[in-house]
Amino acid sequence: IQIIAYQFLFLLVYDLFLKRETFYTWNRIYLLSTLVFSFFIPFLRIDAIQQSIPETYYVQLPTLVIEGSAPENVSVITSILIWLQANMTTVWMVGVVVMLALLTYKLHRVMRLKRHGETDATGPFSVITLPGTNTAFTFFKWVFLGENLSEEQKQHILKHEEVHVRLKHSLDLMFFEIVRVLFWFNPLVYLYQKRMALLQEFTADAYVASQESKKAYYRQLLAQVFDTNTISFVNTFFNHSLIKKRIIMLQKSRSKKIFGMKYLLLIPVVGIMLIYVACTQEQPRSENLSVEDRFAELKVAIANGELTADEKREFSELYLQINGEKIHAEKQLGSNVGEDAVAFKQLSYPPIYPGCEGLSASEAQTCFSQKLQQFVMKNFDTSIAKDMGLEGRQRITVKFRIDANGVLSDVETRAPHPALEKAAYMAVRELPDMIPGQKDGKAVAVLYALPIVFAIQ
Repeated sequence: IQIIAYQFLFLLVYDLFLKRETFYTWNRIYLLSTLVFSFFIPFLRIDAIQQSIPETYYVQLPTLVIEGSAPENVSVITSILIWLQANMTTVWMVGVVVMLALLTYKLHRVMRLKRHGETDATGPFSVITLPGTNTAFTFFKWVFLGENLSEEQKQHILKHEEVHVRLKHSLDLMFFEIVRVLFWFNPLVYLYQKRMALLQEFTADAYVASQESKKAYYRQLLAQVFDTNTISFVNTFFNHSLIKKRIIMLQKSRSKKIFGMKYLLLIPVVGIMLIYVACTQEQPRSENLSVEDRFAELKVAIANGELTADEKREFSELYLQINGEKIHAEKQLGSNVGEDAVAFKQLSYPPIYPGCEGLSASEAQTCFSQKLQQFVMKNFDTSIAKDMGLEGRQRITVKFRIDANGVLSDVETRAPHPALEKAAYMAVRELPDMIPGQKDGKAVAVLYALPIVFAIQ
């Protein structure tokens, strides 16, 4: 989802600011590089950015997956969705096989046309004449021309297709074909390929129009209705849907160099993406929060010292509504429960779970995670799936604090259903006392976040 969002932003910048400019080479680089870069952004972690933002004190533990049983009367649609979730890899592989078969079929069509045509390889590229048609397109160093085209038309087309051959445009389109095979479910990959195909036509048109009369070139484009191949990785000369756009671009004057400053828009766009990746944490959210959910959300904000004046008033009202006591709400607002907590990377030694003594810091943290997961797995009430009629994969986040005495405190839960929040709370509330975390020889508090996926079969 992040990759698709980043690609959407890159395409939005391209469509709004760049595609109408005549910087064809730079636009080609932009489309190729942003597509590739979008696949790597979610995995980038730049320390300089992370250090320049406020510390997050929560140690993100590995996701714990707990399995449960669904009620017997699960709907057909829900059953299909559950099956898709459980077999996502299989669905992806089936899609890859189908797309690979389609790519093979399209390559076979091109090879069949090559075999049936007459080949002239005397020039820098091979011209293949196709009998009984007026098709015109390029694939690598092969230029396919229908024999029904006039000699004047062939001369114009050959100049155009020579640009595709010389600039190796077919490599770009084949690259997008391979990406489509692997990411067939991503609609933006197809949009990227369409943008590139159109840009390549603009590039070739601009070159030919600079060598001869634009009016003569327009006449060739509009002379008659031509047959077109529907093969996405070939450079088709006659494409009805593109001819209007090509003529519009031919009428444009050469873009001024100052407009090249538009590419600097990439700096804030990429910067926002990198900051988001550096800050992002997995936290389930709900659009319509219940009173209890909103109250829990505000308590987390108190722990991080992020409440506004309006949110403080809201917290007091909710506390009064839930507990009937205003004085305790004011006390909680007056203190920040996370103010003495230490960022995990600042620790000399993490909290020690019973049974994990005598290990190195990294081994102790791994042991902590394993022991915690075993404890929660044992104590989580999986029967609530049947009792509450829950289905599918339910995501839960549990946040808690191991204080300077090694005691569990400040347990916060977030889930799409109150029953899940209660089950998660009950699963961790009896955690044993631990040896507290150490910083510079002093016991300190550490905050943890445990993501749980309750997979209901």
